[in-house]
Amino acid sequence: MRNLGSQVEIVGICDLNLEQAKKLASEFGVPNVYTDLSELLDKQHPGIVDICTPPKSHAAIALQCLEAGANILIEKPMCQTIEECDEVIALAGKVGRQICIAHSDLFYPSFTKARQIINNGEIGTFRGMHIHLSTPTDYITSKPDHWAHKLPGGVFGETGPHVVYMTLAFINPILDAHVIGRKLLDECPWSPYEDYRVSLVGEKATCTATMVYATKQWAGTVDLWGTDGSLRIDLQSQCLVHSRREGLRAIPVGISTIGEMAQVATSAASTALSYLCGRRTQTHQELLKAFCTSIEQGTASPVPADEGRETIRVMSLLSEQLDGAA
Repeated sequence: MRNLGSQVEIVGICDLNLEQAKKLASEFGVPNVYTDLSELLDKQHPGIVDICTPPKSHAAIALQCLEAGANILIEKPMCQTIEECDEVIALAGKVGRQICIAHSDLFYPSFTKARQIINNGEIGTFRGMHIHLSTPTDYITSKPDHWAHKLPGGVFGETGPHVVYMTLAFINPILDAHVIGRKLLDECPWSPYEDYRVSLVGEKATCTATMVYATKQWAGTVDLWGTDGSLRIDLQSQCLVHSRREGLRAIPVGISTIGEMAQVATSAASTALSYLCGRRTQTHQELLKAFCTSIEQGTASPVPADEGRETIRVMSLLSEQLDGAA
C-alpha cells in the first residue's frame, strides 16, 4: 500500500493482538492502532478496509465495514458459504459500495500475459489446462494450531481457491468438480490430507490440478494448451514459455526446444532486471491499485464479488466430497 503514493493513505491497523498491531504499525509507519473495529470505523471513516483475517470472520467484518460506508477488499476465500457471500453482495448493493476479492495470482505479469495470448487466439482454440501447486509441509501442514486446518477440507480450503479462480479465468462456468485427497503424513494427524487431485470440468475444456503438502518444496506452475500451441507459466520465477511442436522428428523437436530455452533465458533476465531496478511490483499492489482506480472512476471492481462467490460455490462442492470421504 505504501508504494501507491498519493492514491492511498493508511490510517490505521486493527488486530485483536495489540502488540502485533503496534509492531506492524511501527514497521510500516501507520499512525493509529486499534483492537476494536468499531472504533477504527468511527474515528477514521476509511474509504477501503482490507480484510485479511481468517475466513470464518470475513462475512461479519465485511458487513460491519459496508454498514460504516467503506469499500472492502476481502482476502480469499471471500466467505465460507454461498449464503454469506450473498448477504455481503446484497448489502454492498444496498449501500452503494464496491467489493474486491484478493484473487492475487490473477495479477502475476506472466498470468496476465497468458490470458492476453489466449484471448488473441495465438494458441488456437483453448482446450484445457493443468495447475500444480506444492507448499512445504512446515509452512502450514506441520502446525497443529494453524487456522487453515479448521477450514472445510482442511488446508485445501486455504490453497484450493487459487486453483479454482485461476481455472475460472479460462473455464467459466465450471459445470462439474471432483477431488481426491490422500493421507501421506501420519505424523500430522490434525491434517486430513496432504495430497489432492482436482478435476474442474467446463463445457469444452477441463482443468486438472495437483496440490501437494508433503514435501519441502515450493512450486507453482500453470500449463495451458490449445489446438495450435501451449503455454507454461512458472508463477514463482514469472517465466512464460510459448511452445509449438507439431512433429516428433529430430529437427522440429530440436527447434522447439531451443526456442523454449531462449524464452526461459530471456524471461529470467527480464525478471532479474526488474528486481534490480526496483520495477517489480507485488500482485497485491497491482490488485489494490486497480481497485482504488475503479473506486475513483466508478468502474467495475477488478475482481468483483460474483467471482468470489463462484469460487466459493465450486470450493463447497469439492469440500463436501473431502468431508464425505474422511
